[in-house]
Amino acid sequence: MVLSLNVNTWDKLVHIQIYMGQRVAERLLEGLQEERETIESELGGALEWNPNPQKLDKVIRLARPGDIEDREQWTELAERHRPSSRLIVERGLPV
Repeated sequence: MVLSLNVNTWDKLVHIQIYMGQRVAERLLEGLQEERETIESELGGALEWNPNPQKLDKVIRLARPGDIEDREQWTELAERHRPSSRLIVERGLPV
């Protein structure tokens, strides 16, 4: 599993995501779905759960607006996502 911070410059989004490989993806996604409301409440927003169900690998993602091409936003974007990534790790979500 991988915890990553990604940038979409076309749609001006920044998102943090957990990527789960196919060997463990179904089992982990199913277990995390049971705690969905709690996880989303703790992270302060609705998550995208498995946006591509036809794929074997699975993703849980929290996307927020942000323009990485605007250097004045860099500090704000980093600060906005730091608590989310820390919470994911501290909560014991598998990464």
